[in-house]
Amino acid sequence: MDTPVLYIVFNRPSCVRKVLRKIKEAKPTELFVAADGPRNAVPKDDENCEKVRDLVSTVDWKCHTEKLFRNENVGCAEAIGGAISWFFENVDQGIIIEEDCLPDTSFFKYSEFLLKKYRKNERIMHIAGTNLLPFPNAQHSYSFSRVVQVGASATWKRAWSCYDKTLCNWPTVKTRLDQDIYGRYTQRFFRAIEVAYSNPGRAYGPIWAYSCLANNGLSIVPKVNLIKNIGFGKGATHTKNKKDIQAKIKAMHLSLPLESPSIIEADKKYDEDYIDVIYSQNLRKRRNTSFHIKETLFKIKTKIEAIRLNKGQTEGAEINRHRRMGGNHP
Repeated sequence: MDTPVLYIVFNRPSCVRKVLRKIKEAKPTELFVAADGPRNAVPKDDENCEKVRDLVSTVDWKCHTEKLFRNENVGCAEAIGGAISWFFENVDQGIIIEEDCLPDTSFFKYSEFLLKKYRKNERIMHIAGTNLLPFPNAQHSYSFSRVVQVGASATWKRAWSCYDKTLCNWPTVKTRLDQDIYGRYTQRFFRAIEVAYSNPGRAYGPIWAYSCLANNGLSIVPKVNLIKNIGFGKGATHTKNKKDIQAKIKAMHLSLPLESPSIIEADKKYDEDYIDVIYSQNLRKRRNTSFHIKETLFKIKTKIEAIRLNKGQTEGAEINRHRRMGGNHP
């Protein structure tokens, strides 16, 4: 694969081993690796960060590699945002994978195709590998959205040049977007960006979402989810809750060649559904509850069917016993 890949790592060797195997399958000819430094107050960070760096330093296919290993911890937003900026100092387009994002093999060809297809279309700024609300029966292989989903994605240097970690124009951009986004969904949509505006060092995702919105950019979303997040747990920065519905969403395979939409415009229905579920804490809880209720009902139904089957087998055995004895079953 000729498309450069940036792999951003930190301190979870178990995740890195699995993701590296997927990257190896794609065999990119250029691999960039960025690693944040260990946190002083966290036990074993030194040890785990060192293990991760040893893993990513062993590339056993023909590949040019570049490394950005930080000595000190700079935090999530700068570690990832800064790594992507470093990446695009060296390449014009590429694929970006975070430490705990395990891609399906089709993600690489999907990204490579779209990077080439839309490289000159400045309206397209982001190619997502994640789709938390997949629609496998969609007519096309992907659609367009105003929502930016990070984790494993692809973009261009010309798009990343709009990345503004200060969010300095957010009040003006928000006023403009209030008039043209999605009515009652607006405040939910803006919640994560509002948090980033108050604390821009916390996460890079909302900053990148703001940067795309501020420039009227669109994101591409695959019709099925191509990325499995394997990092839910205590060691995560933002994804600590293993019961989160996102922890249960699997990666699927996207058939090639891709079927492209003829019209470039945001899928309003998808955006509204996504904003409702993901950007509302109450609805996220409701979605989690709904998932677990359905899961419980399925288990109950399975047990009932097993009881009925067992009962039927018992009754059948009783009938056969009576027949062998020459009697009639009551």
